[in-house]
Amino acid sequence: MKLDKDSFLTRLGKLFEANKTTGTVWLTFKRLTYAKKKETINPPADVLEDPEIEFPCIIRATNGKIKISTLVMAGDLDKFHDALTNLCKVHMDALKKKERVKKPKKTKAKPEAVAKS
Repeated sequence: MKLDKDSFLTRLGKLFEANKTTGTVWLTFKRLTYAKKKETINPPADVLEDPEIEFPCIIRATNGKIKISTLVMAGDLDKFHDALTNLCKVHMDALKKKERVKKPKKTKAKPEAVAKS
């Protein structure tokens, strides 16, 4: 479902809370071009050369069941990214550190033992 920026951040916070103990939340960022696939293969030269054209960024979040998205214009992206970063930092406490088992180092054969054989 497409939301405005503030509603997206609110719903994303709720999505993080719902998946705090178990589950995953995926975030994707893409530049939106409004072009068909056939047109994107060979874009018109005026589109590539015109620096005034601003393409929005579409941001999607899902947990596999619930999908939310929003459009952010290029000029608003810095403020939105700061708010999103703060939201992610707040909800990173649910992550647990990966437990790694230390393996004993292999010992090399001593040169004296090899020479006697």
